[in-house]
Formats: sequence, C-alpha cells, structure tokens
Amino acid sequence: MNRFAAAVVIIILLLSVCTYSYRLFSTTRGEMMERLAEIEAAALADEEVGQVMQLCQEYRVLWVEKEKKLMRFIRHPQLDEISSLTAELRYLASGEDYSHLLAAIDRIRANLEKVGNAEMFSG
Repeated sequence: MNRFAAAVVIIILLLSVCTYSYRLFSTTRGEMMERLAEIEAAALADEEVGQVMQLCQEYRVLWVEKEKKLMRFIRHPQLDEISSLTAELRYLASGEDYSHLLAAIDRIRANLEKVGNAEMFSG
C-alpha cells in the first residue's frame, strides 16, 4: 500500500508541476503579446523613434525577467530565438523603416505560439 500511495503522490506532484508551468507560460504569453501589440501599434502609427525604442526596451526587460522563470520548467529552442529577437528589437526600432521591426514582432509571436502548442496536453 505504501508503494501505491507513493506513486499517487508522485503523479500528483508531476501534474502539479506541469499545470504550474503551463499556467506560468500562458500568463507570460498573454502579457508578452499585449506588449508586442503596443509596440506594433506605435510603429504603425509612426510614433517618434524614441517612443518605439522605449517600448522595445521595456519589453526586453520584462522578457528577461519572465524568461528566467520559464527556463526552469520549459526548454525549447524557440525560447532562445525569442530572446535573440527581443535583443534586436531596440536596434530595429532605431531605423526610419519599421518593416524589419514588425517582421521580428511577427516571428516572436509565432515562436510564442509554437511553445504554447508544444506545452499543451495533446493526449
């Protein structure tokens, strides 16, 4: 009976960690998508370069903070790609043409969706 109880406890712990990691990613993805939408709206509205760069900097700081937590539970190459694209955002916002910035935002969104789909229970 002790083995059965131990097995049940282990299963509950595994499910708890999986649920926590998915919830953490879901909230992070939602927050990141909102920030990306703000950057995109500012770029499409032809706001000042300084304003767009500031939004990109705020996004980068937030991503670095969230990535530290995500890396504890989730290991995907897409997280590394998101980090590298995030590092480029501020540089891409410094130009007069925002097309490369908007393309990077779309790639970040696509990678966030890929990670989300991989983390979903698809049983």
